[in-house]
Amino acid sequence: GAFVYGRNTGIIYNNQMDDFSQPGLSNYYGYAPSPANFIQPFKRPMSSMSPIIVTDSNGEVIFIAGGSGGSRIISSVAQVAIYNLWLGKSIRDAVDMPRLHQQLIPMEIELEKRFPVNVVHGLLARGHTISSFRGGCVVQAIERRHADELWAVSDARKGGAPDGLGYKHMTKSFQNWFRRTFQRSKEQKILEEEVKKARLLSPK
Repeated sequence: GAFVYGRNTGIIYNNQMDDFSQPGLSNYYGYAPSPANFIQPFKRPMSSMSPIIVTDSNGEVIFIAGGSGGSRIISSVAQVAIYNLWLGKSIRDAVDMPRLHQQLIPMEIELEKRFPVNVVHGLLARGHTISSFRGGCVVQAIERRHADELWAVSDARKGGAPDGLGYKHMTKSFQNWFRRTFQRSKEQKILEEEVKKARLLSPK
C-alpha cells in the first residue's frame, strides 16, 4: 500500500497510482509503457484486479476469489477457479496448487518451483521459454460446500489465515467500534422517530 492511513476512518490507502504507465519505463512486472495508461487528470489507471464471484443455476454463490500480485492476479485467480470448479479440488488444494503465468510480454512462461517436472519438460519440448515465478501472487478464496457451510482459505504463500466471526464473538473494543461505525446510536434513533412524526403531522 501507500503506508498512509486515514486518522478518522482507519482505512489504509493503497498504491493505485503505481498502476499508471510512465513514458520510457517498463513496470515492475515487465509491461512496456502504454500511452493509453499514462497519467492524466480525472483518469483511473488500468488494473489487474480481478475478483470473481461464481453462482450456480439457482443464483446461489458457490465460489469467491480475489488476489494481490500485479499482473499475476489474473492468471492466479483463474487457475484457482479452474482447479476448484472444473477439476473438483477442495478450496485448500486449489489455492495451494503450483501456478504458471504467461503475459505475452515478455514471451515466456513463469513457473513456480513446485510445478510437476513432466509438465516443465513438455513445455520445453514445445519450444516455450521457461523462467521462475517472480514476485508471486496471493489468492484468498471461499467455497460453499453445502447450503449452510462456507470454507475459506488464505494463501500460504504469504501467511495469514481466514477468519469469520459473529457479533457475540467480537472483543469488547471491537464491539464498540462496530456499534459506532455500523449501528445507529440512541440519539440517531430518537431523531429519526421525531422526523417521522413531523412528516406525519405535516400538511399534505
